[in-house]
Amino acid sequence: MDTWEKIKEEYRNRAPREISEKSGVEYRPARGEFVLYYCGCRFNISYPEGHIKQGAFEVSLEEKIVFLQYLCWARSLPPRGEWLSFQDLPAGQHHYLPFQKEIIIPLVKKYGNDIAPFRRTGEKWGKKEDFGDVSYRIKVFPLVDLLVMLWAGDEEFAPRANILFDSVAPNHLPTATLYVMAIEAVRRIWLLP
Repeated sequence: MDTWEKIKEEYRNRAPREISEKSGVEYRPARGEFVLYYCGCRFNISYPEGHIKQGAFEVSLEEKIVFLQYLCWARSLPPRGEWLSFQDLPAGQHHYLPFQKEIIIPLVKKYGNDIAPFRRTGEKWGKKEDFGDVSYRIKVFPLVDLLVMLWAGDEEFAPRANILFDSVAPNHLPTATLYVMAIEAVRRIWLLP
């Protein structure tokens, strides 16, 4: 059984009330669906089937899996505004180089020498924070925040970027899921045309 089928089965076997209470996601029993906000966009997820509906966006299989994992595994803890690097997540150091290659380097290439478009997009999707030259807190899920930071390049220093995870994120999702979640969320917000 593949990952998508496994998480759909786990989702079907959870009680909607428990999912709602632990994830901070509204359940509408009359419609048999959850209303999940992901990166500020509304998605309707049928229960118990796990069908995901959203008009404007196509949802990747990776995102669908992360959505259901969040609904099944969230643990009711609100974000703290305390930040961890990817390397500080459990076993994060083992996947740090691929994380850099898949999302940090593309962010730097696209915005490192011109942060104005990064800023415009961040203002649309997140809350401005005071880290780096420019940074935004993105509410990926109701209980999971990311901090995306960018430093512009100059004559002395190369541009750089970083993504931090709220310190409660590992209580909601394992590192492998946080890896995929961060890549998909940041790609959706800043890197897709």
